[in-house]
Amino acid sequence: MSLKLPDPDKRIPYLRYAFALAVAYAAIFIAAQSFVLSGQRYFCLFDDAMVSLRYAENLAKGWGLVWNPDERLEGYTNLLQVLIFAAIRLVFGKVYSILVIQILGVALVLGIAFVTARLFAETSSTKEGRWRLAALVGPLAYFPLLFWSMMGMETGLLTLLLASTMLCLVRYRTSGERKQAWIAAALGALAYLCRPDALLAVLWGIPWLYAASRRRGKVDVVAVAGFAAIVFLMVGGQLAFRVAYYGEWVPNTYLLKMTGFPWPIRVENGLRFVLPFMAEMALVATLAIWAIRRSADRQFGGMVLGIAGTLLAYQIYVGGDAWNYWRMLTPAFPLLWLLAVEGASEFRPAKMAWPALAAALGMVNFHMLPTMAMVHVPGSIRMNAANVQIGLTLKEITDEQASLGVFTAGAIGYYSERRVVDFLGKMDRVIASGQADVSGRAGFGRLITLPGHNKYNLEYSIKQLQPDFIERAHWGGQDLSEWVNEHYTAYGRPFLGGTELTFRLKKGSARFHPERLQAAGLTKPPPAH
Repeated sequence: MSLKLPDPDKRIPYLRYAFALAVAYAAIFIAAQSFVLSGQRYFCLFDDAMVSLRYAENLAKGWGLVWNPDERLEGYTNLLQVLIFAAIRLVFGKVYSILVIQILGVALVLGIAFVTARLFAETSSTKEGRWRLAALVGPLAYFPLLFWSMMGMETGLLTLLLASTMLCLVRYRTSGERKQAWIAAALGALAYLCRPDALLAVLWGIPWLYAASRRRGKVDVVAVAGFAAIVFLMVGGQLAFRVAYYGEWVPNTYLLKMTGFPWPIRVENGLRFVLPFMAEMALVATLAIWAIRRSADRQFGGMVLGIAGTLLAYQIYVGGDAWNYWRMLTPAFPLLWLLAVEGASEFRPAKMAWPALAAALGMVNFHMLPTMAMVHVPGSIRMNAANVQIGLTLKEITDEQASLGVFTAGAIGYYSERRVVDFLGKMDRVIASGQADVSGRAGFGRLITLPGHNKYNLEYSIKQLQPDFIERAHWGGQDLSEWVNEHYTAYGRPFLGGTELTFRLKKGSARFHPERLQAAGLTKPPPAH
């Protein structure tokens, strides 16, 4: 069986089956990440996505694009995603909006696969449906794309916007219709609104339009200038909004990751981060380069390599990432993959192509196999469940003026609905403006330091601000456990599997309802002997 594409002469065999398998796997994965607390099934996104969802919830409630209702601070870098979340939160409520976001993530991946197949049909020299199926399967089978999309990060939306922008640019080259250039510009502008670093990839559209129109005999100045104008209008519009609303020229996340972080160490950290990615992508990149050498469409291939190289260089420049699931590099994969399929289609004998493509998919997914098999999930289901339980419990035992000091801010902040002090600075200007810890004490594995997790000042966050609840008292090179033990009382609460959650509550705080502690299952530990 096959499903027709918009062009009646272009068909992808087994398209329905590929989509059905992807949806079935995603449904199992989403169900496996949910959990039941007190008889209610809960869902939880990746913690950074939960931060975005708290911003979205506050917007849906009419409090504005804020983390805490009484202060304006831009602690997100995905405005378009936050706005979409706000609409979902408004319609579907607190708990089930998370499930809707996860389902939306799956739909985005299906859309990416479809657009990739269309791009392949527009640019490939081969017309056989089996190669279009291979082009479509790649994005469906690339686990980082599915993972980040299902866990609520902007990766899926950004990848779809960039791939769609590329498709419109290719169609402009074919038809010369300015409408395609305008649509590409609008999609590129939305990609920037989805995440500002996408601008580096979107700007490749300017030389593309110049070269494409020149090939037709005359540079289309209107198309080139119009594309640039639309994109930069979005850039200027968001900047004007930021200055007017937040009183800042850059988001707080820029201060957090790009200031107080010496660039030589940042670049070294970035190189250490991307080297495993480059090793995983070696076969895909080799097939892509082979395609460019063999294919007549070298302009398209050159642009794909340019976009991929730009994203890679940017990842190095910002010092890598805290998570080795390549969320900032993933948007380049579908474009590289369709070139890899084109390269494999040139193999002689042709039967060698399929083992090469299978090996390429195996390489790019290999280190994520435990997560794909749901044996291990970053952040872990238990940690998500614990954070949701902590948030729900704190909402029950505190009044609305209580403040919570946390390291994992998203789920606790979303479910507690209380003022949250972010110890790692994403939503704290003081911490974000400080110096990064590059001593190695805030690093992990091969990385010297973890971007976004290497700025902290517990003397300020705990001793000076004294939140009513503290998640824990140590991070990196600082440990305030002794001081916290003196000024906070530790309570325990039974949790899943016979474990216990610890709640450090400020002594003498008027923000707690003492009569609710026991009802919420909190008990003091026995005195030490």
